[in-house]
Amino acid sequence: MSSNIQATTTSVFGLDTRLIRYGSLFLLIVGTFGNIVSFIIFSYGTLRKSSTFRYLALLSLMDLLVLYSGLLDLFLMIEYGGTFSLRSLSPISCRLHTFITYWSQHSSSWILSFISVDRAIATNCIQFAKKFCTPRSAEYIVGIILLLTGLLNCHELIFLRLQNPSQSLEPRLDSTSLPTSLAAHEPLMTYESDINHNQSVRKRHIHSTTSVCDNSPWNLLCLTRKKRELISANLTTYATPVKVPMSNRRCEPLEGSRYEYFWDHVWEWIDVCLYALIPFTVMSIGTFFIVYRVYYQQRRVFRSRRSGSSNPMGTTPNKAKSLFYLLFTLNLLYFILVSPVVFVTTILFRDPSAEVSYPRFKATIYLMQYCNHSLNFI
Repeated sequence: MSSNIQATTTSVFGLDTRLIRYGSLFLLIVGTFGNIVSFIIFSYGTLRKSSTFRYLALLSLMDLLVLYSGLLDLFLMIEYGGTFSLRSLSPISCRLHTFITYWSQHSSSWILSFISVDRAIATNCIQFAKKFCTPRSAEYIVGIILLLTGLLNCHELIFLRLQNPSQSLEPRLDSTSLPTSLAAHEPLMTYESDINHNQSVRKRHIHSTTSVCDNSPWNLLCLTRKKRELISANLTTYATPVKVPMSNRRCEPLEGSRYEYFWDHVWEWIDVCLYALIPFTVMSIGTFFIVYRVYYQQRRVFRSRRSGSSNPMGTTPNKAKSLFYLLFTLNLLYFILVSPVVFVTTILFRDPSAEVSYPRFKATIYLMQYCNHSLNFI
């Protein structure tokens, strides 16, 4: 990293660079360690015989994938001043990285929600739990979740394109629309254009630069421009090379297509439902049934103690209470950490230009989202 990038503005793409840089690095280190240790612990010994811990082990792997597909790319974009992204490397990386990011986040949320379903069935439907709440069943259910979320996200592998911005024959003089670090370190690319279009644009360009060159501050620029015009006048096949920042290459639907409308207006809400609304609803319902069962068991234990009879259920109420506290904490943290980014991106900041005014706030809610995938092991 050059010192010029580090000394530039604190906002890149509307994000606080310092907060994202150190926050994402911390979450990557802690999340990697925690999820790997969790997977190892939950996969060995007596814990591997429990369906709940089989879900948690698979959830640890999926959270790792979320961190290294989404958070790592965000860290690299900030670290290189917005000039680098995994999605802009090639058309294949554009489609594959977008698919993996959405697929892993959706799958992680649904695996977490089915932990509540598994425990709700185990505490309320004892007979059915003998067949449903097993490690093998947990593996089958996670496999179905991965398959269904993959099918729902497969359109990203087909319709997304790595596109360049609108092309012009001359380099852009005004770089105010780019972050300072991007303007100072633009990777340059050249393109060809049509010969007839080149001739007409060259005529318009000569007239448009006459008044600019009359001003003394632009003399040096105009001398260089005149040299280029003399060279381009002798060319009969190629136009003047165009310089376009690589950071402007965007992974997005083809402009004007039906898929662009689907991506901007339909998929946005489907994504919110798959990632947050439906999983959290399932978690809440499962937790409600667990609370009801724990309360019912506590009442039975209290009555048995008052009557002087022994408790036939042993320590089951204490285990159920511990399980309830675990799931309630997971669900509460999920709601606290994920709901802000859903609310802000879908309701508060409907206009993308509005996000630029709150770089620290935007960076905070994105880091909160990834905290959900980094700190689950606690």
